[in-house]
Amino acid sequence: MISIAKPFIIWAAYPALINYFEGDYVLAAFACLALIITVSFDNLRRGFVIDWTAVAFFVTVPLLDYMLGGSWLFARPLILISAIYTLVAAGSLFIGRPYTLQYARERTPEEFWSEGSFLTINYHLTFMWTLIFLASFILSALAVYLPDYWPVFVLVRNSLIAIGLVVPDQYPDYFLRKKAGSDV
Repeated sequence: MISIAKPFIIWAAYPALINYFEGDYVLAAFACLALIITVSFDNLRRGFVIDWTAVAFFVTVPLLDYMLGGSWLFARPLILISAIYTLVAAGSLFIGRPYTLQYARERTPEEFWSEGSFLTINYHLTFMWTLIFLASFILSALAVYLPDYWPVFVLVRNSLIAIGLVVPDQYPDYFLRKKAGSDV
C-alpha cells in the first residue's frame, strides 16, 4: 500500500504548502516536485504513471503560471488534481493497461501476471480508483461552491481515498475466493 500512497501524500500536501507559502502556488509546486522526486524515486525510475503524473503536474504549474499568469486553476488545486487523476486512471483503462498493474506486480509473483484473474482484478481496482478520483473531483468542486459544507466534502473525499488505499490489500483474495466458488 505504501508505494501507491506516496504520490497521494504529496498531492495532499500541495494545498497545505500553498497556504504555508502564503498563496505562492509556484513555490508550493517546486516544493512538491522536490518531495515527489525524493519520496517516489524508485517508482519514477520504474515508470509508474501516477508518480510521473505528479511530476508532470508540478513541472507544469510554474510553466503555465509563467505563460498565463495567475489562473483560477491554481487557486483550486484539488479540483485540478482530481480531474487529472480521473483522466489518467480512465485513460489507462481505455488503452487496456490499468495503472494498478504497476503496483500489483511489485507484490505478486511473476508466475501469476499472465493469469486472466490478475488482469481482471487490476481492471476492477483501476475502475474503483477512477470512480474515487471522479468523486474527489465532484466533492472538491462542491467544497468550493458550497463553502459552508466543505468539512463534510473533505471528510467524504479523504474517506474514499483511505478506502481506496485499503481495498487493494483485501480485494484480490475476495475475488479469487468468489471465483473459486467458496463462501466469501
